[in-house]
Amino acid sequence: IRSGIVTVDGAGRLLHANPAAEQLLGLALAGREGQPVLAEVRRVAPELAEALLAATRGVRTTRAEGTIARGGQDATIGVTTTIAESAADAGTAGARTATAIFSD
Repeated sequence: IRSGIVTVDGAGRLLHANPAAEQLLGLALAGREGQPVLAEVRRVAPELAEALLAATRGVRTTRAEGTIARGGQDATIGVTTTIAESAADAGTAGARTATAIFSD
């Protein structure tokens, strides 16, 4: 089982994506740290994007299912999100980060 990991800040900017996330999503994410990515993720994996967005608002997702559109065929994925907040940055944009872990 290979698991994709994507982390975004509170504004939806990419902080981290592992190679498995790029492969599963079919998106080139390497080198895009600091750039907004949720709209692009939503295009290929709407439930994953929604889970990340919800997590940036403080709502965790545990064992949800979603789909990834790949080459005309949808693949089912399982999604879990985690949330981290920096006490030092509380009240500032991007203080909360959201990480999604997903696999097919």
